[in-house]
Amino acid sequence: MATTTTVTVRFEVQETVLVDVEAELEVPAAIADDDEALHEWLNDHVNDWSSEVNTDDAHDISREVIDVYGTDA
Repeated sequence: MATTTTVTVRFEVQETVLVDVEAELEVPAAIADDDEALHEWLNDHVNDWSSEVNTDDAHDISREVIDVYGTDA
């Protein structure tokens, strides 16, 4: 039987969530019907829509430990 111990661990976690967002935005007319161009524009203008993100509706949440800083052991 393996021996266990309780420690306090300090570590960093990266969390990724998927959220559906709907926002009314002013975009260049030339890209209004071009999904690929809109995709690029949205990535370049995060401040224009980020306030519309509601993480209460998040789904497909994943977590990964990035780094461990140590324990109190």
